[in-house]
Formats: sequence, structure tokens, C-alpha cells
Amino acid sequence: GCSVTILGEINGIDNVGGVAGTWKGTVESCSATIGGTVVGNTYAGGFIGNGYASLENCVAHINGNITGNESDSNVGGLIGRSIGPGKTPIFMKGCSVTVTGNISGRNVGGAVGDWDGPIENCLVVISGTVTGNYSAAGLVDDNYSEEGEIVNCSVVMEKDGVIKSRHKWDMASALAWDYYGGVRDCRVWVM
Repeated sequence: GCSVTILGEINGIDNVGGVAGTWKGTVESCSATIGGTVVGNTYAGGFIGNGYASLENCVAHINGNITGNESDSNVGGLIGRSIGPGKTPIFMKGCSVTVTGNISGRNVGGAVGDWDGPIENCLVVISGTVTGNYSAAGLVDDNYSEEGEIVNCSVVMEKDGVIKSRHKWDMASALAWDYYGGVRDCRVWVM
């Protein structure tokens, strides 16, 4: 496991994350606290900006800001984007994200912006703001994998929590926005 706390600013061009800009493999039992700012033009995340990465039992506290600046940015509390070729399918299990600060970009998820695999037993608690210039979701914004089922996950919207889209069609969702896989035994709580 690992533990990272960012109180200052990490500012990069393409792949920017609190733990790594790019990553291939599995991250297990790690925690990240973003009290400062993580900024990337295209892919930005509390753990990883861009990669073909799986996460298991990881925790992120987003008290500051994670921002994607470009018109095609993917941004998430854990991972900005994790898709692409690989022999081992990616997964996310037992992870949690608490958003008291702000996550923003084009396609934004409380946990992950652009994803390509199953998500199980994860929790996102939002009392801050998740904003997509195009689309936004509490858990995951995009997943084009039909095998990428969401199972037993929860999103808790606290009193001051906001998920919003700046697009003219207001494309925002509490759980998932553009998701091709199934959803089973999931909950959304609005406090």
C-alpha cells in the first residue's frame, strides 16, 4: 500500500495524477488526500491520470481541486482515464472517494472519468462539486465495455453536494452517465 497527501499543486500537460501520471497494473490498499490542486490538460485523477490500471481497496479524499483543462479531458477522483489494450482486464473493487472539494473537466466522474471494466463494492460521497463541461456522474462518467458491470456500489449526495453538466442538454447522473455495462444492486442516497 501507499499513502500520498498533496497540499500544494501538481500541474502537468497530459497525464497527471496524485500518485502517478500514467500506470499499468494494479494499485492496492493505497490512500490519497488531495488538499491542494491536481491539474492536467487531458487526463487528471487523484491517483492516476491515464493508464491501463486496476484499483483495489483504495481511498481518496478530494478536499482540494482536480481539474482537466482541455475540451476533451477525462477527470476522476481516483483515475482520469483507464482504457486501452491489455491482456488482463481492468477492475475496481472496494474503493471509496470522498469529495468535499471540486472535480472538473469535460467528462467527469466522482471516482473515474473514462473507464473500461467492472466496478464492485465502491462508494462515493459527495458534499463538494463534480462538474463536467460535457457530462458528469457521481461514480463513473464513461464506460464502453459491455463486460463492465457496476455491482453493489453507492453514491451518497450530501446536503451541499452537486453533480452538474455545463452542456446545453444537462448531461449529469448520480451513478453513471454513458455506461454500456449493466448495473446491479446499486444505491443512490440523497441526504
